[in-house]
Amino acid sequence: MEFLAYRFDCWPIEFEKQELTGSDDEIDGRANFENRKAIIDGFFEEGDRTYLLGDGSQPPFKVGNELFLRRYKTKKIDAEDEAEENAERQRVKLEMEAANKLLEVKKAENAEKNIREVVEEEEVKRLPKSDNDSLFAGRVIYHHDGVTVIRVQKKRELKGEDKNYRQIEYKENYVSSMVILVVRDDCQYVFVEAVRRAYAPATLSYIIESTLNRLLMVKYHVMAQVKPIRRLDDFWEFLFDKQTRGAALKKLHFKFDYPNMPWPDELLGGRFKRLGLDLNAEAEIILKGQHGQPLMLKTKSGERNADINDMARYSCDKGNITNASFYDGTKATFGYRQTGSVKVSLPDTLDKLQEHVSPTLFPQWVSEDIILKAKEVSRMNGED
Repeated sequence: MEFLAYRFDCWPIEFEKQELTGSDDEIDGRANFENRKAIIDGFFEEGDRTYLLGDGSQPPFKVGNELFLRRYKTKKIDAEDEAEENAERQRVKLEMEAANKLLEVKKAENAEKNIREVVEEEEVKRLPKSDNDSLFAGRVIYHHDGVTVIRVQKKRELKGEDKNYRQIEYKENYVSSMVILVVRDDCQYVFVEAVRRAYAPATLSYIIESTLNRLLMVKYHVMAQVKPIRRLDDFWEFLFDKQTRGAALKKLHFKFDYPNMPWPDELLGGRFKRLGLDLNAEAEIILKGQHGQPLMLKTKSGERNADINDMARYSCDKGNITNASFYDGTKATFGYRQTGSVKVSLPDTLDKLQEHVSPTLFPQWVSEDIILKAKEVSRMNGED
């Protein structure tokens, strides 16, 4: 079986007041962030999870092995064929709308206080209200030592013919796609089945992200984001191809998320990690040629600038966005739209796990095989 590799990161958030519940209870988001592996792992352990999603009026997340997964509501629910193409656009649109609303609130507050100042737009991570989320049926079919295998199901009409050539429609037809969640000290991954049965891989990754955020934000003040992993070689090959066709590099823009332990965040001597943890900060680096000149960046293996190579590797491993601008007027974004899918191959016997009834019956080799593959992905963009 083949899976597309995504990774997920978390970060703490702080609110003066619970926005969804109206509660004034203090929640230590940073402490929960440090304990995120145990918290996320606990969502899928044996037994019911009666935690009500959203504002507390939604269904419980887990009853037995059955899951209630979610996806944020958008103004227009795309057809399945368009979902994969539009998943990231919907995500960005939600974040932009939230940022604009916050900006208007700040402007109004400053006007009331007669304060004259410039309020810059901020990239604010907020979730839309959960009342009208789309719900999806899921089932935990394996859970052991930080590895969770989930099947997400969808009802799909199946049309055919009977022996008399009459068209018939089978009403009771369901299909499911597999998702593997890896939460370990040295890796945080989401592997999504590459074969599209119930949902496109990008749609499934968005459902997992939406569900994790519903579980994490209100009760724990932690948020998560699921992003595709990319190959470092693809990054350099694209730049090499552009330059050989005469497009000089104008600017490189790296964005680095809040540091997620235990990832090897030793970028530039670990400065971004210390700054991020101390200041609750993200980091960005913009490199451009001085006085309008091109960036003199060598792209061949063995000749690459070590610092740029480290930043590019870090971005590819974490799914962070990197923007490149060229003097021919073109731009490229390495991030959600990865230049090539990273695939993970696992034994076909994984597809038969749902034949078991209880997660306690599942053999240990399953998690061991998955962890070995996860470690291969973590080493994929190794030293140049």
